[in-house]
Amino acid sequence: MEEIDYNAARVLDHLKKQGIEQDTIVIFTSDNGSWLSKGRNGGSAKPLFEGKFTGFEGGQCVPCVVCWPDTIPAGSVCSEMAFSIDLLPTLANISGTAVPDGIDGKDILGLWKDQGAKTPHDHFFYVFQGKAVRSGKWKYHRKEVFKVKETTRESDGPTLYNLEEDIGEANNVIDEHPEVAERLDRALQTHLDRISKKN
Repeated sequence: MEEIDYNAARVLDHLKKQGIEQDTIVIFTSDNGSWLSKGRNGGSAKPLFEGKFTGFEGGQCVPCVVCWPDTIPAGSVCSEMAFSIDLLPTLANISGTAVPDGIDGKDILGLWKDQGAKTPHDHFFYVFQGKAVRSGKWKYHRKEVFKVKETTRESDGPTLYNLEEDIGEANNVIDEHPEVAERLDRALQTHLDRISKKN
């Protein structure tokens, strides 16, 4: 952390020395959660469960810090979900650049500027290995794939989690909300069919 802090400060200091810090958008984020195969050296996503190469929040949910003086209110916090692929259409919008039709990302400038804004995405799909989908507070796994060697969890079928109450994805509530699981499974299959046709 010290190294990251030191080098981030160097970048920000350079922008200031060049006199362009007021005209520069600084984005600090990551592409995935903890790299579990590296053990303690790969980091930890707790209280989130699991890490990189899984559909669990510990592998997918990462922080994103955006600094844009005089536009994004300092100290503002957004808990809405967004993808890194949303950065392209957002920055294109800001710069007045057209983006091609059919890209998966969406403009999230509203999330940056307005703390009351909602995500432009209805669903977030995790199509690597086990395949999962998130919509609002709900997270559905068609099949769970575990990377943590010491886990005692077992899953032989679909699971559903209420992330507002269970960010660690520990309590499967699929029996209490089968209609939610069915709706999310249909959305996941529609997405998988769409991307298989594109390829």
